[in-house]
Amino acid sequence: MTSPTPLKVNLQGTFQNVKSLDKMESCRQKKASPLVSVGIGESGSLNNTNNQGAYTGSGLLGARSSPLFPASSRPILRTPGEADGVDVGEKGFIGSDCGPGGAGPDQDRDPGPGVDYKDSLAKSATPQKSCGAWAIISECESGDHHFGKKIYCGREWCEVCGEDNSASHKRRQARILPRIQQVKELGYFVVEWPDWARHIGEKGINPDLDQGEKVAGWCYSKAELQDTTKAIIEVMAGRRCGRRGRVGGYFPRGIGRWHWFGDKIPGKWNPHFNILVDSAYLEKPQLEEIKASLRAALNCPELIVHYSYFDKPGQMVQKVRYITRATFLNDQWNPYMARELFNFRNIRWWGSWKGAVAWELKELEGEGEDIAGLEAVSSLQRGICPDCGRPLKAIRHNSRTGQAVVWSRPIDSVYLKIWDSREISGSGYYRIPGTKSRYRSIFSPEEILKLEQLEVRARASPSVSPQVRLARRYTNEFWERKRKAWAELDEMGFGSGRW
Repeated sequence: MTSPTPLKVNLQGTFQNVKSLDKMESCRQKKASPLVSVGIGESGSLNNTNNQGAYTGSGLLGARSSPLFPASSRPILRTPGEADGVDVGEKGFIGSDCGPGGAGPDQDRDPGPGVDYKDSLAKSATPQKSCGAWAIISECESGDHHFGKKIYCGREWCEVCGEDNSASHKRRQARILPRIQQVKELGYFVVEWPDWARHIGEKGINPDLDQGEKVAGWCYSKAELQDTTKAIIEVMAGRRCGRRGRVGGYFPRGIGRWHWFGDKIPGKWNPHFNILVDSAYLEKPQLEEIKASLRAALNCPELIVHYSYFDKPGQMVQKVRYITRATFLNDQWNPYMARELFNFRNIRWWGSWKGAVAWELKELEGEGEDIAGLEAVSSLQRGICPDCGRPLKAIRHNSRTGQAVVWSRPIDSVYLKIWDSREISGSGYYRIPGTKSRYRSIFSPEEILKLEQLEVRARASPSVSPQVRLARRYTNEFWERKRKAWAELDEMGFGSGRW
């Protein structure tokens, strides 16, 4: 019996012979573990091939998937099991390698059209599919302090992210508060539309008037919301004029955020734009001038504009908490706009926010605010260690922008519990004490970050020839097409039996 003809690939990536692919598949199916693949044993070997299902290639690279890094070529690490005294759910696995591509029985490999990557990642890790199922970790340059951060979808109608004082809500507050600390007095505008103007813009909403064609509106489509936001900011801050910056306007800096529904009538579409500006009391003629400019720029004579101002730190913080809260609490209130708001940039600011601090958060300690927690979260969002003040350590650099990436790839958030991490002010950020895990079979944060750095270094200097890497790439693409075809046959009811 002759051996199968080897696979040949030219420099253009053309297959000369693919008959051996079936042999490759059957061989791989025999080697695949039904539950968890183990690439590094408890003895610490980088290439432990004594365990069933172990990756037998060169080192850590090339593995199909892992419980730490979902559905991609990542090091295969052992998952914590019930033998370690950790509750891993009724199915007894934590993101384990349970099938082709690393998708477990409770994980969808493809989130489907119209589903945001961040949303699918935040909700698809563990069997309960709740938001915050994945986390990322980082460490400061000294290596003495480690931090974790849960990944949330951030959608306002999410049962986790939409709650007042949720982790997503507090993260939005922590991003805005350092800017608000630079103003001594805070002005607050609310720009609201009358009832008749709120629904203009949806195609075919009034067949007698628009004959099924799109009618230009202000706040009933993503594109119109973007144009409306730009028009409001041009009135408040001035129009951009190239190198001259913004010309005209009334306020040198400010922050704006949309609310979609009000509190009086839940479910009634009531979009209004909240604006915080560096301002105090305004004389009536000046205030009327600003209102007239907004109505003229938006071409809406009945536009509703309210203004108030605050000079106490507690009032400013309360206003920040108010405008950053979620209002679109149920996507069934308006499914059309729920689809339109996909990937919409809600918070906008203008001007320079590099001035001196006008007041400290410590002034709010008597009002029950977790000052230390807010300051720690704000520091981590800026890439600074809140404990020692040193920058967070760069793991790699973004290939497009060149910016340093200080947070790891996603790992299962259950590891934060295993490491006895302490949450910071309910924000989804965690302090990870120490670097040693109390379970011998579980990797510590330091070890996980080291593995990722080794992988980045290996990818930057591959040890295989270009022809071999080209063959691997086209072989992986071929098998991915076959998997999709098998999945389509199963959905059609043919039951290929090979999936």
